[in-house]
Amino acid sequence: RDFLTACGVALTKVQRTAAEIERKTFHIAGLLVPTTHQFLLAIGFENIACVQICVVITVVGWTLDLLRVAFPGGVIARNWPLASLLRESERQRLTGGCYFSLGCTLTIAFSPPSIATVSMLFLILGDMSAAIIGVSFGGETCTMRLGRQGKKSLEGS
Repeated sequence: RDFLTACGVALTKVQRTAAEIERKTFHIAGLLVPTTHQFLLAIGFENIACVQICVVITVVGWTLDLLRVAFPGGVIARNWPLASLLRESERQRLTGGCYFSLGCTLTIAFSPPSIATVSMLFLILGDMSAAIIGVSFGGETCTMRLGRQGKKSLEGS
């Protein structure tokens, strides 16, 4: 927290920024997708095999998340991994992981590997950076609010 203050984050935003950093640090795990894709290609897998692996992971992920939402008191919802990182509004709807896996699968399926990798890196690192910057400095220099619920700042966008 001292580090955040030293970086210029307002004292009133330090706690929220620290929580957002904890949430977004999980996004770094998303780097496993392009890394694994490139590794599999390097050891001789065809891109179509990578697409098939992605399709299986995406279908399983969507199925489990749909079950979690449909049966909030069920065993899947009670044992959801990383449930502590979900925002209150995310507890009753599909997580971003579903859309992320679908986007990665489609990107790997329809783009050359180099384009797919760069696209996923921009998504993962860009989203994480925008959120942390927006929470840390948003509304400080410009009070314009953006996004679906007006909770996005110009600084983070």
